[in-house]
Amino acid sequence: MGEMADYVNDSQDMDEEDISFSFRMFEKTKTVKLEIVKVVAGTDKAWLIEYKKGNSATNRWFPKSQCEISKDSKIITVPEWILTEEK
Repeated sequence: MGEMADYVNDSQDMDEEDISFSFRMFEKTKTVKLEIVKVVAGTDKAWLIEYKKGNSATNRWFPKSQCEISKDSKIITVPEWILTEEK
């Protein structure tokens, strides 16, 4: 069989415990809430957000697929790992 067939067969061998573990790991991602000063720009995939950092503000791109802006556009919730990545 081809590589894709092997992948399908392997995924069928996953039991409920494996799947449950995967979802628990995803749910345990630590997030940080940042106070938005303004949304500077946006694309289909990301927002350029000016947010409060200490006594000043800073700009940074945040991927829409990983982050969420509150309905009132005052808070962005970001996975902690995004903030620890090198720019």
